[in-house]
Amino acid sequence: MQRSEITSSLSRSGLYVFIGKLIKFVLQYFTQILLINFLCPDDFGLMRYVTILLGIVNMIVEFGLGTAIIQKQNITSEQIGSSFIVSLIWGGLLFLLFFLTAPIAASFFNDQRLVLLLRVAAIVIPFGALNSIPKALLQKKMLFGKLAFTESTAAVISSVVMVIMALRGYGTWSLVAGSVLLEVISMPLIFSIVRIPVFDMSRFKLSKDMLSFGIGIVFQRIIDYLAYGTSFFVMGKFFSATALGIYSISHDLAVLPQRIISAVLGTVVISTFSRIQHDTETTKREFDKLLRFSTIIGMPALVLMSFLSTELISVICFIRKNDTWLPAADTLRWLSIVGVVYIVSIFPSPIWLSKGKVKEAGYWAVTMLVTHIAAVFTGMQWGSKGIVIAMCIRGVSVMPLFIYLNYRLTGIPVSTYLKGLLPSGVCSIFMAVPVFLISAIVPGSSLARHFTVLSISAISGTAVYLLILKVFFKDSLQIVVSFTRFSRKAGSTLVLETGNGEGTC
Repeated sequence: MQRSEITSSLSRSGLYVFIGKLIKFVLQYFTQILLINFLCPDDFGLMRYVTILLGIVNMIVEFGLGTAIIQKQNITSEQIGSSFIVSLIWGGLLFLLFFLTAPIAASFFNDQRLVLLLRVAAIVIPFGALNSIPKALLQKKMLFGKLAFTESTAAVISSVVMVIMALRGYGTWSLVAGSVLLEVISMPLIFSIVRIPVFDMSRFKLSKDMLSFGIGIVFQRIIDYLAYGTSFFVMGKFFSATALGIYSISHDLAVLPQRIISAVLGTVVISTFSRIQHDTETTKREFDKLLRFSTIIGMPALVLMSFLSTELISVICFIRKNDTWLPAADTLRWLSIVGVVYIVSIFPSPIWLSKGKVKEAGYWAVTMLVTHIAAVFTGMQWGSKGIVIAMCIRGVSVMPLFIYLNYRLTGIPVSTYLKGLLPSGVCSIFMAVPVFLISAIVPGSSLARHFTVLSISAISGTAVYLLILKVFFKDSLQIVVSFTRFSRKAGSTLVLETGNGEGTC
């Protein structure tokens, strides 16, 4: 695949995915804002118990075969069909296991309300297994527009149902229903687009390398998820559903920029970089652009969250108008720092997988799990805030090691990170000045004051951010523009041309 084709496909596919994911995320987070006003922290805490446990199953539901299909350059119809059968059987077994062990999980968390919640939520497991291989085929063929359509349609319907149920007093069940519907509605939409190849069952075939790759993916996913879920697990086990609900909302807001960027470009990155997995120089160039794009887009949002956490939480709870959710502001202020770490570390892992570096990714995942557990259990001695601060210290501490490992696996030098972080770092510092001054100068604690400060600070801070970016980092700004520009012309690429015709960042 030629360099111009790679960058064009990233831009073109990225826009398709961006539109669909934008609809999905705007709906989901707007819905969540509404639900925060209609539900209490205990409701969100109960749902987080469900997602903690269900998330582990979702990591392994397709046995890693979907990612293996995307990564494998030459794949047969028999291998695709066999992968689908294995995923379906495996999903059914996981559903039964999850259903039967729900009482044990409820006893562990000392809340018997979880039994029925877990069993109903388990419906997503077989549907997730059904959807996994067709989704992988859409990604492999880079049909991201169709994939975005299915996801956005399901998001619209599930969001409407959640709000209606919350208004009618269904509490946590409104959240469970939305989660189930998101997967159930996607199934007929996906199968109307993708056809699993029909093959003779006597020719059932899964190559050894596909199985090895899939098992490696499953192992890495489990370890990654355990690291991700450690803080939620400890909050739920040793504190309360209310504390878990407050922490969950703060965490979801702090990782919102990372989730949007990862959702928009994550699947595109795996598919695209798999095609250039042996071209180290092209990989370096495109990674540099991905890093600049993700940090330039994500950093201003995190600056606003950190400096204006109280105003943001107060405005979000505009209907409830009480202090029920206000403790989330202090948590959000600290977790915004963790959000920066997440943004910087979005893309190396997908690139490792695109190069088949599953074993190395697994070792790194284990290392991160150990450090995460150590941080959380150390911080819990000082309560929930202690956990949050410990996570911040851990995140900043492991970044140098992460950057070095990425260099060893991909050849991407440390200087690439430093150059990539410079534009967003400098612009964020200048942006923080008006944001801080406005919040400090305007007195009061009313909703009108919080809304005014949040609005003016966001507008003025963003204006300063863009001004500094345009004046001092024009090349980085052009990269962002190129990623979001859509054109079907052959010349529409992310590569910036210099006077001598060579691509540059």
